Amino acid sequence: MQANNTGTVGSTRPVRPINGRGLKHLKLDVYQRANLAADCVSGVAPLQPSIEQARFLFDVPRSLLSKHLHARNGNGANGKRKPKPAPTTESLAEHILRVTPVERLEARERSASTPCGIR
Repeated sequence: MQANNTGTVGSTRPVRPINGRGLKHLKLDVYQRANLAADCVSGVAPLQPSIEQARFLFDVPRSLLSKHLHARNGNGANGKRKPKPAPTTESLAEHILRVTPVERLEARERSASTPCGIR
């Protein structure tokens, strides 16, 4: 069972970070886990620890770590979710004034190519 696509040093294969949250679920034997650990320590494969693993590694309270994660990306989701964009308040009249004639023509061509032929 191949646990990671890290390859060897000098390999042209892309290196995927090892996700700490999934380590328990890989069902690796002790030799495979030792190989992954050696890859992480030697820098061949980067390790992205879970919140619990980082908290134990750096000996910090979970509440403090969560506070820093929230401050860093606004939602504490470890960078996975992106904040929602601000809603636009442009009126239809403002939109019509802003759109160029070329954009209007492209929109018309797109609407003409719809299956139901709505214009």
